Amino acid sequence: MLDNIGSDPILTTLHQPCSRKFERKSRRNFKKANWSRFKETTDNLLMVIKPTGDDPNLLCSKNTEGILKAAADCIPRGCRKAYKPFWGRNIEQAVKTRQEARKQMEKNPTIENKILYNKTSALVKKKVKAAKKDKWTKTCKHLDLRKDGAKACCLLNNLNGEKRRKNPKPLSTGDETIVKDQRKAEVFNKYFSSINKAERATKRG
Repeated sequence: MLDNIGSDPILTTLHQPCSRKFERKSRRNFKKANWSRFKETTDNLLMVIKPTGDDPNLLCSKNTEGILKAAADCIPRGCRKAYKPFWGRNIEQAVKTRQEARKQMEKNPTIENKILYNKTSALVKKKVKAAKKDKWTKTCKHLDLRKDGAKACCLLNNLNGEKRRKNPKPLSTGDETIVKDQRKAEVFNKYFSSINKAERATKRG
């Protein structure tokens, strides 16, 4: 058990002086947006903007400012990247505890620290499994097929993996197998241009 201590990546910190500091802002959560209010707000803000003068850039800037102001009022922030519906504070706290145990084990790789890290890793897996099961039970419990047909189809598509992104596959021709995107584009351009020339010759004939 002590040999397999988990699969957390080992991070290497590089210290490099940087004069600029960047503040990461949370993305906007479009699922929780109030679209009716957004429509009303944008209509009111854009209605008062009148095209004056010959500068189209100024008019475009005013329209953009109005749309951004309406978005700030009607579309809340808080959209998490790679969102997991079963994720909760208890899992987040367990992950932090596991990370602290990992750091402690790296600094002092004793048997006790390895055992502690194994325990925290097992606890995270247990909490994630329980949270997934609970979320799935609640989702199926509140799903009404009489009026939630679209949600059911979306759920089935997610389970089937139809919306999952796939890695680009090589393009096979009669002479070669193409992997690079630039070469693929050249082959497609050559093919479509030949079709276009054939169509022109047919129309002329």
